[in-house]
Amino acid sequence: MFQLSKEQFRKIAVVLATLTVLVIPLRVAAYGYLPPDDALRHAAFAMVHRNWDQILVLAPQFHGDLDSHPGWHAFLRLAHRLAGLDTDGLVVFSYIFSFSIFSLVGLMKTGKPLPWMLALGLSFVVAPVLQFRAIDGRPFIVSATVLTFLLLDWSKEGDHRPRAHLAVIWIMLTAAIWVHPTVWYVWIGVGLCLFICGEYKRGMFFFGGLVLALLTSALLVPNWRNIFVYPFDIVFSAFGKAPLTRSQLVEEFQPSGAPALPLVVAALLLMIRGNIRDVISAEFRKVDFVLFLGAWGLGLYVNRFFLDWSLPAFIIWAFRQLDIIIKTNGKKELIGVAAVSAMVYLVMTSDVSDRYSYSLRDPLLHKPRAEIATMLPERGGVLYSIRMDVFYEVFYRFPDAPFRYIVGFEPGLMPASDLDAMRSIQFNSGLLASYKPWLDKMTDKDRLFLSLPTKPEWPGFRFDSFYTYWVGRKDPSAVTH
Repeated sequence: MFQLSKEQFRKIAVVLATLTVLVIPLRVAAYGYLPPDDALRHAAFAMVHRNWDQILVLAPQFHGDLDSHPGWHAFLRLAHRLAGLDTDGLVVFSYIFSFSIFSLVGLMKTGKPLPWMLALGLSFVVAPVLQFRAIDGRPFIVSATVLTFLLLDWSKEGDHRPRAHLAVIWIMLTAAIWVHPTVWYVWIGVGLCLFICGEYKRGMFFFGGLVLALLTSALLVPNWRNIFVYPFDIVFSAFGKAPLTRSQLVEEFQPSGAPALPLVVAALLLMIRGNIRDVISAEFRKVDFVLFLGAWGLGLYVNRFFLDWSLPAFIIWAFRQLDIIIKTNGKKELIGVAAVSAMVYLVMTSDVSDRYSYSLRDPLLHKPRAEIATMLPERGGVLYSIRMDVFYEVFYRFPDAPFRYIVGFEPGLMPASDLDAMRSIQFNSGLLASYKPWLDKMTDKDRLFLSLPTKPEWPGFRFDSFYTYWVGRKDPSAVTH
């Protein structure tokens, strides 16, 4: 009777896990899924030859050469040229690609499908936000993938060849920074974790690679300010205006709210390993564990540390623990991979609360362009709205529109007076009177999108109903009651 070897069972398990990862985003795409934010504007920007100062009303310190994700836009333009993808195709391609590389990097690097898929599935369950971020088609996933690769590299026991990894660090950090330069400075924290863990040689080579990557990225982008100036300007503009409440910032800039489940699961895994005092002492010399805890703590102030740095580190740390705990191979390993892959598939593809199909009901995404166009600003006008999704969706449908947006993908890009007005509107829960600074300066070409339960009234303005919005425009003949 034909018998498969343990190695053959493992190869089958690797293929099964790989197919699961590749099928998940395809199933999600079958729902008609469109991510709700940045993936839309990246695809739209890649389709046009325009600068951001032609699209957004920018603060004076930002210029036409601004590009917060130059490498990602270049990548999408290449996909457009080679495959003929339109904006819809680029969005779907974005989240298929991003989910696949993030989910497969550990599998391909370790060749251990059971602990990897279990760590991935465990992370999706203990931190459901990761389900969304892994498949929202945003370029941050490239940084997360690079981080995952490096943490796996550093987790190898007995590997003391940091010099041999300098070229790898240089190339991978260049890719991460070129694609996602707005948070390159956070990589400094990763290097500091190496020093905290006593990995001094690796730390020095990491910082050498980071410097080389910064210089290389600066040569790859249209202007060096996209690497060395604009990332700091955006952060200082967002935080420096001292919003009255942190809830006025985008979700990533708000506090994480101390998500406890990852810590609970980490404690349980340590207990399962046994001899907990010695195990914990050893783990504090591991970069993934220190980064997981350190970024979790920083997330108490800014959620992005938890979302983009703590969670990937948790996946790698959980993988190491599960690789130690699980002692199965051969047929049992294949059965385990099949069960875990089915769990990951069901977790990721279930349309819970219409999370994937909701966009099918969004009027700005699916109503005819001609119908939407009647509500948009005229040539040279400005679209006013405090809702960033209005920008994402209208720009996605009309990337060549001859008007600009007062609010785009980052409020920190706005002129100071407009940012103040937006914060006041948010603080007053959208009260119409708080829109006065914008209403006072609007021209006949401009439009204002509001989300209010009843029809608003303002002297000299007419408000037309458009599905879930009220669209305001100047109209001296308008009569208020």
